[in-house]
Amino acid sequence: MTAAEPATLTVDDLRRPARCVVRRVALAQLETIRRASDAYGRAQPRALHDVRVALRRLRTWLRAYHGEIDDTVRTRIIRKIHRVQTATNAERDLEVQYQWLRAHVARPSEASGGGGHRALRRLRRRHRDAHGDATIEITRRLPPLMAALTSALSWYPVRVDLGGAIVTPTMAHAAANALASAARDLDARFARVAGPDDAHRVHAARIAAKRVRYLIEPLVETRLVPPGAIERLTALQDGMGELHDAETMRARFRTLPGGNRVLARARARVAHAHARYVALDAAALITHALADVAELVAALQRLAPARREPPRQSPAEQRERELRHDE
Repeated sequence: MTAAEPATLTVDDLRRPARCVVRRVALAQLETIRRASDAYGRAQPRALHDVRVALRRLRTWLRAYHGEIDDTVRTRIIRKIHRVQTATNAERDLEVQYQWLRAHVARPSEASGGGGHRALRRLRRRHRDAHGDATIEITRRLPPLMAALTSALSWYPVRVDLGGAIVTPTMAHAAANALASAARDLDARFARVAGPDDAHRVHAARIAAKRVRYLIEPLVETRLVPPGAIERLTALQDGMGELHDAETMRARFRTLPGGNRVLARARARVAHAHARYVALDAAALITHALADVAELVAALQRLAPARREPPRQSPAEQRERELRHDE
């Protein structure tokens, strides 16, 4: 399993208590973050991407299932994880923009007057600064957060009701609720999108789609996930992501040297991203994705409702029952 791959569940896991399974998956995700962080510290390729994906998966999981872990995991630590994730945004965006500019603008035949090269040098300096900020967050501030979260996820209190049965939500029950909630959020966010020019709302819908995918991915090995569900969400996310990257790039390039040549290339990329988004038919993909989630939620609900545990018997009650049985 690579650093970017999600933890997986089995059908047996879905029948177990959610409080246990949610913690086990989160602990596996923390281990993935540790590996990705180590790779980032060694400046390995794609390490930043792996760290960001692992952090997003963890935060999505903790937020979606917070009701199963809130007796030991405080919201404050989830917010701190988000701050670390946010601190890597600038490095990621600048890295994408630098690579694109170097490939498409700064060729000798197109960099007349040195404008393209000046833009590259400025992006490189900004990327270096952003890398330093992200390194502080990932190598210094993230490890103590992971240690605290590991400790909080390694146990949970058990309530014993002496007067009757205890209802324990299974993982299937909790997953059905989490997915239904995430799907409602995706539906609501996409409904607000006015079109490809509505970049902010498109990005918000993309994040919602990504959260749905992160919640579905651990369930793939259960064979309950409708065929093509992950691929449809990925296509939707990629199309929206290209649009977001292009708009972010255009805004950034307005502040760079290089004149109209640089901006013209950035505008061309935005126009291309708009055309691809329209061709994507995001509305149809969203409709299909929501149907996929509804089918998966129904399968989870059929699999295992909340488990009802019998009340615990005292030794005297157990002895009395044995005597009656002997008679």
